[in-house]
Amino acid sequence: MMPDREKVIKGLEACAGTNTDGTADCVLECPYKGSFCCIDRLMYDALDLLKEQQKTISSFQSTILKLNAALGEQPEVVRCGECARGHLVGSGFCVCEKSGSAHYHDWFCADGERR
Repeated sequence: MMPDREKVIKGLEACAGTNTDGTADCVLECPYKGSFCCIDRLMYDALDLLKEQQKTISSFQSTILKLNAALGEQPEVVRCGECARGHLVGSGFCVCEKSGSAHYHDWFCADGERR
C-alpha cells in the first residue's frame, strides 16, 4: 500500500523544525510518533513516494514523446480558400474545379493542394 502523502509531508516538516525551547517538533507533532523506529518508517515512506512519483513522471514523458511524434505525422490541412483548385465566389464560398462542388472557404478535403 502506498504511504499517505500528507502524512509523510507533515512528518518531514515536523522532523525538520524545532520549537522555541529547542525541542524537536517531531516529539510533539509528528504523525509517526509512537511507532517503532519512526524516523526509519518516515524515510522508507518518503522513498516509496519519490519512486512512485518518478514512475509517473517517466510515464508522462513517454506519453508526451508519443504525442509529439503523432503530431509530426499529421498531414497538412489545405482549406478551399487556400487551394490551387478552389475558386472563391461570392459570400465566402469556393467552387472546386476537381469535384465541381461548392463549399465554404474554410472547408477542406484530402485532395487539397496549397497555391
